[in-house]
Amino acid sequence: MKRQFLLYAFLFSILASCNQSGNTESPETNTAKATPTQTAVEEKPAPANNSAASADDNAIATIDVNGVVIKLHQLVKFEPKGNQFLKADNAKFNYYITDVSITNNTNETINAGTDFDFAIDIESKEGKRFWKIDPSAKVLSLHDMEVAKRDQAAYDKLWSKINAGEKVRSFLKGYEVPKEVVPYKFIYDNVGKGIKKEQVLNQ
Repeated sequence: MKRQFLLYAFLFSILASCNQSGNTESPETNTAKATPTQTAVEEKPAPANNSAASADDNAIATIDVNGVVIKLHQLVKFEPKGNQFLKADNAKFNYYITDVSITNNTNETINAGTDFDFAIDIESKEGKRFWKIDPSAKVLSLHDMEVAKRDQAAYDKLWSKINAGEKVRSFLKGYEVPKEVVPYKFIYDNVGKGIKKEQVLNQ
């Protein structure tokens, strides 16, 4: 009787091991299949990027400087997280990126960087302007890292030469604006050439 019991026990153990070997997935694998992993990156809708946008799209402000058409397509507001090198203070400031295009309708090549970009700014209703190279570079970098990268080739082109008939569009400048101040106008103010043009933002 004892020998028969041992034989049954032996056969049971063989059957059990065969059953386990037929299942090639570990308990961990089965669990992963049953419930999605908690470390998976959550998919979020991508923010609007202007890499494929057209200079012919609608704008919230348009300025024509002797055949060179400058459009502000969007004033993109965002809340940067910042880091140890690029500080952000969302309690004190609002952060904006300008989405700008330049269309050269003249018969000559223009130098957008020297003749146009440096003269572009946004202005409050009280006449306060905000563009400064240092915070602008910081805000652009934070937007690149945290929201959407600018089209680098278009950005570089907007700061260089634009041929006759050519159109270029990119995120162009970053702004750090005090919370109590609201951007009101898009302006072009070229003191050297004595040209000043402005348009109230259509938002």
